[in-house]
Amino acid sequence: PLQLDRCKDLEHLDLSHNYLKAIPPESKDNVNLKTLNLERNRLIHLPETLNEWTKLESFNVAYNRVESFPDDLTAWSNNLHTLLFDHNQMDEIPKSFSSLIELTKLSCEDNAIRNIDPAASDYWENLKYFNADNNLIRSLPDTIHKWHMLEYISVRRNKIGM
Repeated sequence: PLQLDRCKDLEHLDLSHNYLKAIPPESKDNVNLKTLNLERNRLIHLPETLNEWTKLESFNVAYNRVESFPDDLTAWSNNLHTLLFDHNQMDEIPKSFSSLIELTKLSCEDNAIRNIDPAASDYWENLKYFNADNNLIRSLPDTIHKWHMLEYISVRRNKIGM
């Protein structure tokens, strides 16, 4: 065990490049976390306890085996700016992402995403960077016109227009 529950003031946690199959349960007690990097592990499921981190600004789960996110991400609505889940096994950007109203960077390349739920993207008015390369997306959501801050978008190697 990492005994992270004793680090009550912890703001930045980097557990990248390990062999984690689950997020350490004791980490839910680190309520002051602003940055959590879990890149290059063996995660498949993300626990509902992600909502414990209400101050989280950046979450990186790239290069894992994540299949889905929890249904409720409202705890992240006021602070999460960066969400990276490249190289996973997601098949959609779910409706739960609609609560991520402060999101400025979203990268989800190399998944199996077929669908971006229109409700998920309806409130991404602050989104500046969107990368969804190497997926199975057939069309972008109609709500893209609401992404007023958008500076960069890449959807290379998808199924758009087919």
